[in-house]
Amino acid sequence: MEIQLSARQTGKVIYSNNHAYDMNTDTGIQHNKAVIDHPDYQISIFEKWFEGVQVTSISIVTAAPAEFSLKYNDQQISYVFCMEGEVNFHEPHQPVTLFYSPSQQRSSTLCEMTQLDFKVAKNAELVYMQLTPEYHQKITNQECPGRYFCFSREQIPLEVHALLQQMSNYAYTGRAERIYLESKIMSLLLLPAKPKDVQVTGIKEDDVKKILLARKIVEDNLQKPFSLIELSRKAGINDFKLKKGFKALTGFTVFGYLYKLRMEKARFYLQQERRQVNEVSFLVGYKNPQHFIAAFKRHFNLLPGSLNKS
Repeated sequence: MEIQLSARQTGKVIYSNNHAYDMNTDTGIQHNKAVIDHPDYQISIFEKWFEGVQVTSISIVTAAPAEFSLKYNDQQISYVFCMEGEVNFHEPHQPVTLFYSPSQQRSSTLCEMTQLDFKVAKNAELVYMQLTPEYHQKITNQECPGRYFCFSREQIPLEVHALLQQMSNYAYTGRAERIYLESKIMSLLLLPAKPKDVQVTGIKEDDVKKILLARKIVEDNLQKPFSLIELSRKAGINDFKLKKGFKALTGFTVFGYLYKLRMEKARFYLQQERRQVNEVSFLVGYKNPQHFIAAFKRHFNLLPGSLNKS
């Protein structure tokens, strides 16, 4: 089985990798990382696969809207989740946006489709998960009604979002990593069978809305972030609930999420807009450029000045 990511307009292959049909490996679980630098965009890809399962995290940083295609040459069952950013999915050569709605129990009918086109408005983070039909049936005890399921950021149920975050942030390795990922995938596939009134990770619906508001406030205030107490007041929730709920829903602490956003924004300014390090330091909220340089190097393992050179 081959997974392939390409630029839609030119057809140029950006990334590809081949797996056995059942994605079985000799080591239990395998990984592959790649970073693709292009004048118009940068893409980071992290693949993990084991028997029956392949999960790929795709991070795209682009200065202008860009279109891409995901292809594979076997009839696997694919889920594409937009975790961050604005992404429009559509069938090749068709303007129709295709989404899967668990509440309506319907899916794309593109059972024979082996390509999915999508347009990134600016920056985006995707999770692309492929399962063999045999693995899916083993977990759910039923055949899958479709082949491609696509979720925009707004469509991802909060329980699903939390599980996907947990699948990206963990410290397990080897056999323990595979067991951990399988447990999350099982939970993901079995979610539609749960009663509709099950609360997300035990958090009240009203509190979920307030925590998501807090996340938006963090995203809008990178230069002058609020303290946890100030943020909780603005979101209308106490700081203990915010601290605990933010981690459960996003997979990050409040300030861990702030740090992640700052580093991603800094990389964009440096690489796409060629801004100077001191300016970028200020734009993402660091008063001391040396502190910014140290944080950037710790996060990306490279100096920020190396990205804005022509």
